[in-house]
Amino acid sequence: MKFYTNISRISNNICYRGYEGGKRVSYREQFKPTLFISKASENSNWTTLDGKSLSPVQFDSMKEANDFSERYREVEEMKIYGNNNYAAQFIQENYPEDIQYDPKQVLIANIDIEVASDDGFPDPERAEKEVQAICLKYFGRSAVYVWACGDYDPSATELDTNPDDIYFIKCEGEVDLLLKFLTFWNHSDTCPTW
Repeated sequence: MKFYTNISRISNNICYRGYEGGKRVSYREQFKPTLFISKASENSNWTTLDGKSLSPVQFDSMKEANDFSERYREVEEMKIYGNNNYAAQFIQENYPEDIQYDPKQVLIANIDIEVASDDGFPDPERAEKEVQAICLKYFGRSAVYVWACGDYDPSATELDTNPDDIYFIKCEGEVDLLLKFLTFWNHSDTCPTW
């Protein structure tokens, strides 16, 4: 079984993250997109929705396809067709059928970030208040991870969780907390306990 959880474009690369054969994989690959022009060849099997014949043009890179589209954007005789959302084009080419996926393989987390709120609830768009704690719980797993700048006693929690399943990571300040959390997050699929 093969399915994706995220496909994004970065520069001329498609960044792929998903599952293949029950294992999580991620990689980058150069994608060669295809666009279509109205100058049809004799062997063309491609048409517009209104029946005009088209010829496919494959490019060596997404940048080359964008440059081509931009160069001919104002030229009436050179109409360009096709999907210029290259991540979607990659998905269409690599997953032409319905995607079968196993939700039990996907690592899903709930993350709660606590910030200082002594002056009222801060505006999240401005991020002006210090992060004081982060709590993370994966669906389907009993462990709860808590990063905090202050002291924390897992046995005094009101969570509906066994205190032995709570992993507390004390941090020296906001920067230390964020760095420790990001280190965990970057390796969370390979080391599920701290």
